[in-house]
Amino acid sequence: MTQSEPSRKDLLTLEEVERIVDLEIDEESPAAEARRWLLFAYYAGRLAFPT
Repeated sequence: MTQSEPSRKDLLTLEEVERIVDLEIDEESPAAEARRWLLFAYYAGRLAFPT
C-alpha cells in the first residue's frame, strides 16, 4: 500500500464565486458546463463554501 500526502482544501470565497458567475464564456462550451455544475453544487449546499 502506498502512502499519500494529506490534501489541502482551500474554500472559495463568496467574491470568487461571484467572479465565476460573472465570467463571460460561450454558454455552449465545456467551461460553461463546468460552471453550471459548480454553481449547482454551491447553491444546493453540496460543497463547503463560506457565506
